[in-house]
Amino acid sequence: MNKTGGLARVALLLASTALAAEVGARVFSRVDADGNVRCMGRSIGTLHPPRAAFGEVLERSRERRAYLVHDPDLGWAPAPGGRSGNGAYAYDEAGRRVGPEQAESPESPESPGQLHVGLFGDSFTHGDDVAFEGSLGAALARRLERPGGVRVSNFAVSGYGMDQAFLRWRAVHTEAEFDIVVFGFQAENVLRNLNILRLLLYPRTGLPFSKPRFVLEPDGPRIVNHPSLEPAAIPECLADLDRWPLGRYESFYEPERYRDVLWRRSRLLALVDGFFGSGPADGGARRELAPYTAPGTEGHALARWIVASFRDEVEASGARFVAVHLPRQADVRDVAAGRALEYAPLEAELREGTEWVDPLPEFVRHGEPAELFVSPDAWAHYSAEGNDTVARVLAEQL
Repeated sequence: MNKTGGLARVALLLASTALAAEVGARVFSRVDADGNVRCMGRSIGTLHPPRAAFGEVLERSRERRAYLVHDPDLGWAPAPGGRSGNGAYAYDEAGRRVGPEQAESPESPESPGQLHVGLFGDSFTHGDDVAFEGSLGAALARRLERPGGVRVSNFAVSGYGMDQAFLRWRAVHTEAEFDIVVFGFQAENVLRNLNILRLLLYPRTGLPFSKPRFVLEPDGPRIVNHPSLEPAAIPECLADLDRWPLGRYESFYEPERYRDVLWRRSRLLALVDGFFGSGPADGGARRELAPYTAPGTEGHALARWIVASFRDEVEASGARFVAVHLPRQADVRDVAAGRALEYAPLEAELREGTEWVDPLPEFVRHGEPAELFVSPDAWAHYSAEGNDTVARVLAEQL
């Protein structure tokens, strides 16, 4: 065989392999109604504004709309007296999570000397995927003992960022006097602080809302998308993200990912880029946290400002501010394996000057972390046992 013939065979083999890989990538990928391609848990190729996807979100959120509604100041909030279709989540007229029987009866008046604890945070603090009795609020009420009695008001809301938790406290504390305010810190929420249109951060969200967002500027912090967009106005923004006035504050709109580049039409090259290049993971919870929580990043600075401002305003109101670290299952596995938390530098700085409670060592000592979560998924919520573990550690400090 001459040299030219050998090279031709090698070229043919490489071309055949590449073609087979391209066919395989196309077989295992899926294209949605907007033209976005997903493969192996990743969004790959050129991104397209999720206009059709928003309609699907509205349809999927039909049941949620019975208990989560648009709120101009917060983005979304529990409907007063709302209840989920399956009865798992119920709220009183103040929007606090309560047991189904409590939602149907008038609120009992506070007794003299009663300790009032307010909980603020996201779905982990709210107690998603467990009944009220298995939630953090109910577990903490059982764990705390005090001669005058204890009332725990759970104002946490599914999907909230740290900013929304802070704003929700601002919205309710004038109507409800707290002795202790507990803020649930779940590190992935740092990403939510940088987000406005939820669908851009979580392509498979069930919440058809936008949210307000703080921006740190040289002359001081300000808030944008406030009042937040009505859901009916979101499709117009998605129709032309380049012209959307608030687009520059949306960290998860990456214009270069929306430009049609010829090589991205190859599913194989797009897949490689998705795993080793700039391609985003499919869903914000799957993104690495380090690029958003590292010192010097906007996420790091904004998280520090929110916690410090939250603490200072709570203490100025005369209440005690306590932050509780709510580790994900992925965090528990990392620490159990001897690896550092990917957001360790941020957590260390948030502890400075703040009363901090950390159940993570107790989760690791448990030895069977899966029992503390509702499923083996790395981002699963706490089981009733997991919530009780957090409540026990928190009650010991309170």
